[in-house]
Amino acid sequence: MLSLNRAPRASKLVPSRVVTPTLFVALLFACRTAPSEPMAEPAVVVADVDSPEVQAPAEVQEPTEVPGPAEDPSQVWEPPPDGPPAAATDLDSLLDPPPPPAPEHWPASLSWPVEGLGRPDSSDSSARGGVHVVWRGVEGDSARMVSDLVSALGDADACDLPAEEGRIRCRGKTGGRRWAVADELGEGELSVNLWVLPRGHKPPGRLPGRCVVPPERSWRIALESSSPETLDNALVHEIGTHRAWDLDGDGEAEVLVPQEASPSACSDEVAYDVYVMRGTCGHRVGSIVGAAFDVNTARFHHGLRELTTERRAGRGKQRSSWRYEKRTYRFNGKRLRASLDVTEETCHHCKSLSCHAGR
Repeated sequence: MLSLNRAPRASKLVPSRVVTPTLFVALLFACRTAPSEPMAEPAVVVADVDSPEVQAPAEVQEPTEVPGPAEDPSQVWEPPPDGPPAAATDLDSLLDPPPPPAPEHWPASLSWPVEGLGRPDSSDSSARGGVHVVWRGVEGDSARMVSDLVSALGDADACDLPAEEGRIRCRGKTGGRRWAVADELGEGELSVNLWVLPRGHKPPGRLPGRCVVPPERSWRIALESSSPETLDNALVHEIGTHRAWDLDGDGEAEVLVPQEASPSACSDEVAYDVYVMRGTCGHRVGSIVGAAFDVNTARFHHGLRELTTERRAGRGKQRSSWRYEKRTYRFNGKRLRASLDVTEETCHHCKSLSCHAGR
């Protein structure tokens, strides 16, 4: 059989046997194989072109296409009748995540979420202490964000500038709930704070003593620690007059002033005088000692939030045990009064501490 894919060669007489038509047909059928076996390479037969017995090959037929099975209409994919495909819907949900749920105890009289401020970084709340929401790492004009927040809450009773340049605070009342808004710059990061106060709360109108400018004090405390499992190491802590929490709910942080430190005092042994601020001056309402926690949503007593502090107070009675002092300070209208709770805990890895305080 002549291969149709090869270029024709020049005529050349070669000795060959004559192929009869019957033999040619037999050779054609002999070259066909079952579909399950590999097709054999057809042999090329070269005949004498001058022989009258040689027949011209029949015209090659184009293979006919065998139709496949008919498609099942139930298996044919069609786009959903309503809305975009599922993949597009998932992409939209990633680009536009759902709004965060409202904090617990959020009043129904206030809208949530606050439009234009995005997702808050943290929020905490309590039934007797209200709600505290923080947007940290604010970029751009924080005063505009405070303005947007105030517009969402309702008309403010007052907005003013604290002593720090560029800071702003506002307070108002919406739906029977007082609120306070303030931007704050701490540790190089700008944040916006929102307090929604418990129903019926209002900052105290009168505070004890004269309103004075809190004194500026600072101390450097070198702390040396050791442990059987670690090498001795030393750290230096700098403590001083600083702004802390908003205890009365007027949107302005109060001031803590460290008292005189003894030469061997460690950081958690230094007491701080608490000044509730009214503009540039403050009223001293008492002193506290230890690290405070959960202040922003603590309950109010006579208009000021209670303060809970804790500190380690030396070794306990048992071997490898340490004493911990927990104090709860409550305002009685004149000053902060503390209740003390002492506990002991076993700690095999706690370090022995020694400190040296100086200016």
